[in-house]
Amino acid sequence: MYQRHPLNGGTAADPATCVPLVRFINARRTALRDAARLLAGARGSRLVDDIADSLSFGAVPNPVTWGKLRDLLGILTLEHVHDDIRAEAAFFAAIDPCNPVVEEVCLLTDQLRAVLEQATAAPDARAVSLSSAA
Repeated sequence: MYQRHPLNGGTAADPATCVPLVRFINARRTALRDAARLLAGARGSRLVDDIADSLSFGAVPNPVTWGKLRDLLGILTLEHVHDDIRAEAAFFAAIDPCNPVVEEVCLLTDQLRAVLEQATAAPDARAVSLSSAA
């Protein structure tokens, strides 16, 4: 009934806690794709499409999808923009900080983090730290 996933150290994911994540990804797919493209190019938009397509098969993401969700959160939280070797640095440098899209990306990131935290809540209601993607 429960599947194991890497975001919460291998504890079981309750399908009921993942439903809001699936709904969020489905409802905000275009916005997530646009934000990911802005910050990571085509790789970012493909990542969102891969996640959404995978979640269309079930309420609990498989381990590969959990990894992609972690990658997406890393892109949206600007985890790698300081690394000049990664493409994210160039995409981030091209963004005007005064552009209104920046605020929209921040709000979307906060919403994604919230549904991920809810989805990765352990059965005993302990919240999971997503610090590796913060």
